[in-house]
Amino acid sequence: MKGKIINFNQEKSFGFILGENGQNYFFHTSDVNLPFDVKKNKMLTFKPSKNQKGLCAKNVVLEKGKQPKQNNNIFDKPQKNYKHNNSNQPQKQQVQPKKKNLL
Repeated sequence: MKGKIINFNQEKSFGFILGENGQNYFFHTSDVNLPFDVKKNKMLTFKPSKNQKGLCAKNVVLEKGKQPKQNNNIFDKPQKNYKHNNSNQPQKQQVQPKKKNLL
């Protein structure tokens, strides 16, 4: 499968790949074939896999040379940025209805 690196933590030696199917895959540098040139937005191929924590990439092969421009494919779409609510306003809590004792 083809994909691109969307996030990489050099200190911890892991990152995430956006696959051509739109799914995110975890990878560790131990699964990257040499030459070792892991950078954000680097195009690659990998074997999709699954472990107890979710989707992961195995046999990651980084594309060599200049990276091609993408033309209207999944890699051009912006990623969702999930924002955390850091405001000081109290959060609404869901109220669970009380169960009536029928006996």
